[in-house]
Amino acid sequence: MPGQRGISARRSRGSWAIRIAGIALAILAAATVTSVLVLTKGTARARTPPPAPLPTNVVSPPLTVALVNPGPPPRQDSRPVPQTLQESATGLAFTATGGASQASSPDWTADQMGGGTYIFIYVPDGQCLTATGSPGAAGAPGAAGAALARCNLGLGQRWRHQYLGTDAAGRGEWQLRSAADGLCLTAVTPPLGSQPGESGVALRGCAGPAGWRQLISFLTVY
Repeated sequence: MPGQRGISARRSRGSWAIRIAGIALAILAAATVTSVLVLTKGTARARTPPPAPLPTNVVSPPLTVALVNPGPPPRQDSRPVPQTLQESATGLAFTATGGASQASSPDWTADQMGGGTYIFIYVPDGQCLTATGSPGAAGAPGAAGAALARCNLGLGQRWRHQYLGTDAAGRGEWQLRSAADGLCLTAVTPPLGSQPGESGVALRGCAGPAGWRQLISFLTVY
């Protein structure tokens, strides 16, 4: 019956036309949603303010200081030997100085910058104390530590001298914290090749209360 076959064919073509139109509308809707999301993300990125530039002004006269760790607590049979942060054959190290007077030997210039941070310049070679191996810090990725590097006033060379209060003897306790990641300069087990009386230098999570390994004082000759 030819008439019935013609009606079926027209219905089939009409059904496919509806399906194609529906698919096209779905693709169009998806494309519209994607465009809106892309534009929204782009606008959000555009509205994100850039980080504020680091202050470059020195707000107080530079101090020439020694950066000193007090050593372990005294015992009945021994007295603590202060250790001064210095350059050694294995890099920066806390070196036992043999006495409080020698511990005051000034090896660093401490420049307090706008915003309250310090930059420390090593007097013998004019390089800066630099956080290494940590997010936002200079140096190759790896274990967080500290080294001497060319001064660039970057975040990895900004430090905060955090006051913690006083110990049982009434002495002030301070930590030296990297502004790059908030880690504290810490005296650790020395690496191979170190000299007797040296401790290694690393950055570790700041303890509270701080152990003696994270106590860093400024000592001057005055």
